Amino acid sequence: MEILTRSYTETGYQTSPAVFLPDDEYGRALQCCIPACTDIVPINTRERIIYLARRALKPMTGWWWIGGRMTAPETKEEAVARNFQRETGLELTHERFQLAAVFDYRWKNRAQAPQDIGCHMFGYTFTVELTTTERTFVSANLNKEFETSAGLTSFNRERLVDAQVFPAILDLYDHVFPPVEEVECELLQTVSSDSRREICEFGFASAAIQDFTIYDGSRPLGQHYHRKKFEVFYFLEGGGLIWTAHVSTDGKIIGPIQQFKVEPGVVIKIPPFHTHRLDLVPNTRFVAFSSKPFDADDMPGCPIVL
Repeated sequence: MEILTRSYTETGYQTSPAVFLPDDEYGRALQCCIPACTDIVPINTRERIIYLARRALKPMTGWWWIGGRMTAPETKEEAVARNFQRETGLELTHERFQLAAVFDYRWKNRAQAPQDIGCHMFGYTFTVELTTTERTFVSANLNKEFETSAGLTSFNRERLVDAQVFPAILDLYDHVFPPVEEVECELLQTVSSDSRREICEFGFASAAIQDFTIYDGSRPLGQHYHRKKFEVFYFLEGGGLIWTAHVSTDGKIIGPIQQFKVEPGVVIKIPPFHTHRLDLVPNTRFVAFSSKPFDADDMPGCPIVL
């Protein structure tokens, strides 16, 4: 499920001036509130590189990204542009920043006394593509929170692993730059065959294709649903009836049972949490495209009784 992120302003909202808290008061606030931050990771998409700076201040020291906390009444988009300019001296429009992740941190230390009681924060983490000129400027103008002698340093995944960076950095890298898949070309392999049907399949890293041939139409197929994937059935020969029903998260049918007549050329999509029953005539053949590879744990039984 894609994460929905929005900012809303209620009609009648009036902006109140931000209040600056001295360290002792802010330290007390950290013991009852979880501040939100906006963090920025410069990237080079073509080279699959991210850029980090060496942070000198707690709670996070060592290789880290640029950023800082939000202040009322900023939106995350306003805060990310302000924080980037404050920490680098470079002013960019907020449209340049792309929200990539939301991370939750519980740090063992903090900058405010007493430093050893730690703090809890969460961060909207953005990426930004910089030109060579912009990157050079940023590297030379990092603020005092960073070890300025290091500037911005480029990292591919191998170098991140070697540097033993904080896990969030590797997670972000893998999210922004997922593994590159190679072109694959193979024959479908028979994965299941009995008196009712034969199934040939090829599973990709992130999807699967199956070819079904029906021998015995006296017993229905399916009678289960999937939590994590949808399926698309394309009928090549034969046909019959497909019955579907919406299923609750605890596996109970909660919607009306729908009937669909299928024949050659018909395409039917089965979303997640929809149990399905296939009553097909012998010699029916159809192809199933799945949004995820086969997973025996993701097909709970939920029969449709007619």
